[in-house]
Amino acid sequence: MSSKAQAGRFFVAFLGCPAYSASIPPAPETLKNAVDEQQKTLLIAMSLITLVIGAVGTMNTFLVGVMERRQEIGLRLAIGTKPAGITLQLAIETIITSLLGYFAGVLFSINAIAILSLLNSWTPIISPAVIGMGAGVGLALGVLAGIYPARKAARIDPIESLTRL
Repeated sequence: MSSKAQAGRFFVAFLGCPAYSASIPPAPETLKNAVDEQQKTLLIAMSLITLVIGAVGTMNTFLVGVMERRQEIGLRLAIGTKPAGITLQLAIETIITSLLGYFAGVLFSINAIAILSLLNSWTPIISPAVIGMGAGVGLALGVLAGIYPARKAARIDPIESLTRL
């Protein structure tokens, strides 16, 4: 240990308790990097939580839609539509809904970035890669959230659903 490091350490015994040590604080750049990393980790965690909440909301919305359309789905199954056709239809509906949500989110985000940049005299930087990743993640989550309702719809008993007309 260098003499400078030894000079920076102080050992204090406090009433027979183990010794406490104090040292020279880290360089400001090191602290800044540590705070930046923690902030990035926190933002990623918050984004993931938001995505999961959105996926659950999408799934619940489509489940309600399936329950509301039981008679329609049952009629289609009764006249010969295969369960795979029902699943495909609902998967396409989920994809379209996810893409609409993605486009609305991108428009809102770009406008928010532009307004905040204008108010603070910043230069806005919007990466096309981030926009593309958003499309991929949004589409994947939408499809994953729509799988369960689509499969549930494909398993509807046509006779039971048609007797409830």
